[in-house]
Amino acid sequence: MKNQNLKQCFIALSVILLIFSSCLVSKEAYSNEYVKPSPDIVQFSSSGEHTYAIDNQGKLLAWGRNEDGELGSEDGINRSVPSPVVSMSSDTFKQVTTGRFGSLAIKTDGTVVSWQSKKNQGRSVAPKTFSSLKNVVKIAAGGDHFLALDQSGQVWGWGDNSRGQLANFKSSFINEPTLIKDLPMNIVGIAATNQGSFALSKDGTLLYWGGDNEDANIKEPQLLKQLKKIKMIKSGDFAISAIDMNGNGWTYNPLESKTKQFKIPQKLKDISAQFDHTVSFVTTTGDVWISAGNSNPEKVKGLANISEVNSGNDFTIVRTENNKLWSWGSNVNGQLGIDSTLKNVKQPTIVVKPIQLTVDGSIMDLTTTPKLLNGSVYVPFRGIFEKSGAKVIWNSSQRDHVTITKGKLTIELVVNQKFALVNGKKVSLAAPPKYINGSILVPIRFISQTLGAKVNWNASKYEVTVNNQ
Repeated sequence: MKNQNLKQCFIALSVILLIFSSCLVSKEAYSNEYVKPSPDIVQFSSSGEHTYAIDNQGKLLAWGRNEDGELGSEDGINRSVPSPVVSMSSDTFKQVTTGRFGSLAIKTDGTVVSWQSKKNQGRSVAPKTFSSLKNVVKIAAGGDHFLALDQSGQVWGWGDNSRGQLANFKSSFINEPTLIKDLPMNIVGIAATNQGSFALSKDGTLLYWGGDNEDANIKEPQLLKQLKKIKMIKSGDFAISAIDMNGNGWTYNPLESKTKQFKIPQKLKDISAQFDHTVSFVTTTGDVWISAGNSNPEKVKGLANISEVNSGNDFTIVRTENNKLWSWGSNVNGQLGIDSTLKNVKQPTIVVKPIQLTVDGSIMDLTTTPKLLNGSVYVPFRGIFEKSGAKVIWNSSQRDHVTITKGKLTIELVVNQKFALVNGKKVSLAAPPKYINGSILVPIRFISQTLGAKVNWNASKYEVTVNNQ
């Protein structure tokens, strides 16, 4: 009996130790992988496999697929965290929207700017400002065309017109914003699909023009009789989404002229769909529902106090009332913004804030952002050293050995090795170099040690500054 009691005590103690050790492991994993600040986002837009967002300082951020310049950069490299759009880093914005091949934004001064991916007939991704547009309150981006709604209720359009997206114009492409005629003066909302355009009247009626199917184009705004008493509309690649005045959710697929209504237990305040078979909803109570693959809508667990939703191709992002983003779904091109190499994430995960790197007063446009690992800040060395005039050579086949030369200075680094060779002499490193997402990162202290540069880590701003002078 005594031995049996001892055995039971031993088993119980083992279980307690196992649980305790699991907690320790979980705590360590959490601190290394998940304790990352999240940006404060006031508005965002998703399409395809990328997202644009505006933070609480009015700065424009983008992440996801960039193989065709979707993120406003011609380097063709994807971003896995919200990254500054360097070509517009000196501007501040109050509204942004993005389509499959182009994006559009309103600056805080009211100026409208648009830019396109380089896939579009060889056009530049450089942003173009339209000073002729005044008092714009809403914007919409289709596949390769843009719409703007001004304060007076007039709608303007420019870009691709090959399917009549801009209505009434003979040219297949319009370079400058042009007034869309034959619309009532009381337009309160606009939306676009890849080849179509929509306008919402104050009385809840909806008008449509553009590519309707493979055989027909509608080049004059026509009443869309399938949807009535509509309160809001939102753009999508192949379908628009809408909420009626009773709080019900709808989609309209112009390629099939098909309308679909969705039954949600509560009234809706936001809705998003790129296709009519996968739709995301936010209720007035702040809950999120998803209808995927033509299934009945289901409530997403673990989310509350949600104010906005946008979906892309097989991924969804929501914004909370305190301006934090959560995402889930496909992450093949980093479109979730969670700084992870996972290809798919089933549970909502918080979108992380990148560490910003500024060298000699210039924000660096980085394909791999700095990382905070085990208490040490790592930065991608190449851009910093090349900006200081150094030559960088690395073993691209092995991806583990780097040689840096500047004048009489020669530095050799090996990934995961806690020392460097500086002119042949060993120099200890606070932490070893790391190979992450195609780049080699080094501790920031190494930069000051070898280059004599002034390096500062601002934890509150999540920013590294490097001054070589």
